Amino acid sequence: MATGTAVMGILALGAGLGGWIRAEANAVERTLATVGGLLLFYAGSLSDLAGLVLFGIAIALHLARTK
Repeated sequence: MATGTAVMGILALGAGLGGWIRAEANAVERTLATVGGLLLFYAGSLSDLAGLVLFGIAIALHLARTK
């Protein structure tokens, strides 16, 4: 479980700090992905869930915007 959330955290931080998901991400998507990635690095079930939710929202917003 820890490895999986760490991988997701790296992906989220890469998307947030790098600024790209499928196309260039806007400020809201980048912020959600970065915060989600940081939460995924913090050990705890609640922080993992919050991080996954935030990263999921960032991806959903991005996919809806870049159809």
